[in-house]
Amino acid sequence: MMKAIGLALLLVLVTVEFTKAQFDESQLTNLRKVEKYGRLKRTGTAMAVGGGVMTAAGIVLISQADWEDTSGYGSNNNTVTTDDPEGVAGILFTVIGVPLTVTGVVLAIVGHKKEKEYERRLDRVSAGYFRKNGATGITLTYRF
Repeated sequence: MMKAIGLALLLVLVTVEFTKAQFDESQLTNLRKVEKYGRLKRTGTAMAVGGGVMTAAGIVLISQADWEDTSGYGSNNNTVTTDDPEGVAGILFTVIGVPLTVTGVVLAIVGHKKEKEYERRLDRVSAGYFRKNGATGITLTYRF
């Protein structure tokens, strides 16, 4: 009995390996999508990190700049200006860094999610162990 089960398992594994060797067009498309979304994830991560660094540098530059209050006493309009190049550079870094960070985070999340989705489509064989309602067993799934 055990020899029959072992032989059947071996036969299934050999069949799976031969089938995996014959990639169909959908599998190649899924491989291309995994590569595409992997690049998107890496690009988004780089953008998020770069934007975060720019934003932090901008905030530091803004805090170190010399600012002057140009509104007079009793005036309702509060105006603060600077001629310090650090302040101008800090504002520019912050204005560029925040959208870059947000865009990068969104791209990284979408790229990661889609990459994992297409990687799951490439997995033709999966095996697992389950325990449900007091019963235990092993599952073997093959997708055509």
